[in-house]
Amino acid sequence: MTGPDPHQDVHVHTTFSDDALSSPAACVIAAAEAGLREICLTDHVRRDTTWVPALVETVDQVRPPRDLAVYTGVETKVWDASGRLDLPDDLPHLDRILVADHRFPAPGGPCDPAAIAEDLWSGRVTADEVVALLMSATAAGIAAAAPRCERPVIAHLFSILPKLGLSEDDVDPLLVDELAAQAARTGAILDVNEKWSCPSPGVVARFLAAGAEVAPGSDAHAAQEVGHHPGAELTIARARELVVVADSVS
Repeated sequence: MTGPDPHQDVHVHTTFSDDALSSPAACVIAAAEAGLREICLTDHVRRDTTWVPALVETVDQVRPPRDLAVYTGVETKVWDASGRLDLPDDLPHLDRILVADHRFPAPGGPCDPAAIAEDLWSGRVTADEVVALLMSATAAGIAAAAPRCERPVIAHLFSILPKLGLSEDDVDPLLVDELAAQAARTGAILDVNEKWSCPSPGVVARFLAAGAEVAPGSDAHAAQEVGHHPGAELTIARARELVVVADSVS
């Protein structure tokens, strides 16, 4: 089975993000020095962000080595249960849009995960209800991103679960399969994220089995972190083994 290329980094932040330290050019240089073949420069945006055209222009001016593909993207949160994204209306067409679960996508808009955790603790909502809403909103977010970029990316899937007091054990595998199928249909890439150590090999295996693409992402915020994702590589390797075992049993 052909596996994901470890010589890529699908999730790298630059100084266009207010919490990152290295310029786009510095990140590209670091990617080349790390022997990467693909890098996606992606920065945090909101509805009122105005600098995306400047990001695109800056990245376009970077001259990477011929054997290094540089993609330009942005990372945004799923706004609400309908899958609306926290993106500027005048966003230019991008290589990638990273769809992230930074806040909980409630019906009325993004909600503090701590508030949802309190609702779970008090019994006002159930874990099944929360997870189902999270998964359906993520799937809708991928669909919303697809027409606005070359390929959507599901960023650090399930990183929000611990903030809700939940874990992947609370996620119905059938919901994972449905999201994986949506990823395959839309060409979305699953970011196997080094920083947040998610998702697990079992979840990644379900995406692979569905025919979706998965890729390691460092979530780098400094040039020296670019292409450094040993945990993500191990997760993907274990996921591939799980797929092989499942195929041999079936």
